[in-house]
Amino acid sequence: DAHALQTLFHRLATAPAFAIDTETTGLDKIADIPIGVSFSMAKGEAFYLPLHSRHLTGMAPSEAKEALRQLLGDSPAAKIGHNVKFDLQMLANINVWMRGPFRDTMLAAYLLNPISRDYSLDAACMEAFSYAKIPTSRIFDAAGTKQMLDALTNTCKTTRIAGKNKSD
Repeated sequence: DAHALQTLFHRLATAPAFAIDTETTGLDKIADIPIGVSFSMAKGEAFYLPLHSRHLTGMAPSEAKEALRQLLGDSPAAKIGHNVKFDLQMLANINVWMRGPFRDTMLAAYLLNPISRDYSLDAACMEAFSYAKIPTSRIFDAAGTKQMLDALTNTCKTTRIAGKNKSD
């Protein structure tokens, strides 16, 4: 609801840094769009903001996008993500522009091991921390968007996943 969103955005606006990740309709950086955004400001704490009307309560998708536009466009906090350029493109597809600075864990993985063949988040977590994150394939069926949208309705599970991926 609007109050929860306002509380989340206040916390994000005052944080020195936060992790961010977009959940999208696919991987085509031109044709696909974000259906939600996850955030984490502290270990074990994560939040998910749906952008699709099916998953929003108490506000329209346009209101959620406008709030996101203001937060990401104004916040001087460092935005941390894996393959941030993909998230930047997905957000741009819905006219949301994210202001830096950025910290990209995919670039960090490359700098730590430039001869690796795999810079996925799974591989980076395993190599840097000996940690096996929850595989994305266990969360979403590869069959497509409908399964992703259905999976995202389970906010508790999504929040736990975002927290694991961002802060561990």
